This record gives sequence, C-alpha cells and structure tokens, in this order.
Amino acid sequence: MKGLKDLCCASRVTLLIYHQPWALLLESEKAILSVSETFDECLVNPSSECAASDFSERIAHLDAHITSIIRQLDLLKKPKYNGGIESSAAQGMWRIATVLVHSARIRLHRARAFMDIPLFLNKYCDLAAIQEMMEATSAFDSRRPPNLDSIFPFTEQDSSLVCLKSAQLISRTLEDIPIANPYLHPFVVTGRKPTGVTGKTPYMLPFFMCAAMQGSYVLLMLHYRLRAALESKHLSMYYYLLHSPQTDSESQDAERLLRELRQGMESIVGAVKLANMFEGVGSMSQEIYIAYQSTLIED
Repeated sequence: MKGLKDLCCASRVTLLIYHQPWALLLESEKAILSVSETFDECLVNPSSECAASDFSERIAHLDAHITSIIRQLDLLKKPKYNGGIESSAAQGMWRIATVLVHSARIRLHRARAFMDIPLFLNKYCDLAAIQEMMEATSAFDSRRPPNLDSIFPFTEQDSSLVCLKSAQLISRTLEDIPIANPYLHPFVVTGRKPTGVTGKTPYMLPFFMCAAMQGSYVLLMLHYRLRAALESKHLSMYYYLLHSPQTDSESQDAERLLRELRQGMESIVGAVKLANMFEGVGSMSQEIYIAYQSTLIED
C-alpha cells in the first residue's frame, strides 16, 4: 500500500505524451486508497470524528468520484494501437486504470452487497477470511457493524448490481492485458499471446491480484446466490440482476447470467495462473482457483 501512496503523490512523475490515461490511472489508485481509509476510519477502527451521517456522505461522494473516473475512461475508450511504443503504453495504462477503478468500486460496495461473508480461506486484500472467522468470531463481526444497512447510502440490490458490473469488466480487462512479445521490439506489447510464447510467460503483475480476488469474490458469491434461487424457484429475489426478466423466461435468463458469471471466472482463473512465478502471489492465485473449483467446477 505504501508503494501505491508514494506513486500517487509523486509530484515529479511526468509523461510527455498520453497524459490522460496516466492521470486516470493515478486517480484510480487514489480511489482505492480513499475507500480503504474511509472504511478503516469509520468502521474498522471507528473514531469520534466519523459520525454515521459523515460516513454516508463520504460513501456517496466516493461513489460519485469513482463513477466520474469510469465515465472518463469510457469516453477515452481504449487508445488505438498503431504499432508504436507510445500507443502500447497508453493501451496498458488504460487497461490498468480500468481494472483499478472497478476494484475500488467493488471495495466500496462489497460489504453492503454481501455482508462481507468470507469466501477465501486466508486473508488477502481486505477480504474477510474463513480462517479469520474461525479463529476470532468477534474480530470478524467487527468488520461489518450491525447498523451498516441503515447508514449506507445504497440498498443491497444497488450495491450487488454495481459489484456485478465491475466484476465483469475486471474479468474482461484482465483477459486483454498486454503480453510482452519477445519476437518484436523489447518494449512493444500486444493484447494477444504471440505464437511460440509458452503458457508460462507472465503478463499479469502482482499489482492486479487484489483486483482479481475482488472480482472473483463477486462472481462466485453471485453465482452461488443465483444458483440457489434457481433451484429453490425463488428467482424473483434476484430479478434486479437479470436483463428484462419475465416470469415465463426467468429460468433461461438466470441460466444465461450463470454462464456469464462462469465465463468471467474462467477468464480470471486463466489470467492469474500466469502470475504464479511472482513470489508472494502464488498463494493468492491458489485461493482463487480453490474457490472456483469448489463453487463452479461441479456445477
């Protein structure tokens, strides 16, 4: 986290071209820090200075700010690749900013949408852990105060839908992260794996692993909920997740979304496998894969 803060605040960092993707990347990093600081100050280690009204206002402000960054990235679109180093760098920055800003938005809404129910065994990236809950129930309970529902400025449905959209964008963007191509200029990157490059070629930096875990958490939790609702014939609870649901086609609509959730997880699992060579993140990749296996592999 310190490295992120140093990068965000480095006033001497300059770039002569493609300023906008770089600026949005830094704003996305700052958003992650702001979300973490808000939850820490108001919920994890509450201070007298953070009243319920202040927390609600800060959450609404952060969501508006993150949404503004997303809109700017959408307006910018993905910079066109013209074969040069500069355009490759711009594409990479655009993708990184996209992953980071949607990770920040998931972090902002995750506790409201899913009550911070643990999915992964060990603790990573501020996600609640099964091991943590087993060792100290009181510590787990303190992560989500009982009054969060009343002070959070979004409903559970609103936050769930926000998390779904951001998780899907993270999975699609991770799938398209540039890959170093040793057969071209050493600094030229391409969005597809070149012929002759082995499956062990790393292209996903450890920097992205927290975003991958945030996205995985959302996709797997929603898959579990939607599958349970489908089997129990209570799909009306999750109509807000479906596109134009109708009573006579709700099962097909749910199955379609379940396929999309599975495909999103497959994209993330495929991406994180190539990060195993980096020390310290192999265990994070394993956590994602184990959760994927236990939730989807036999579905």
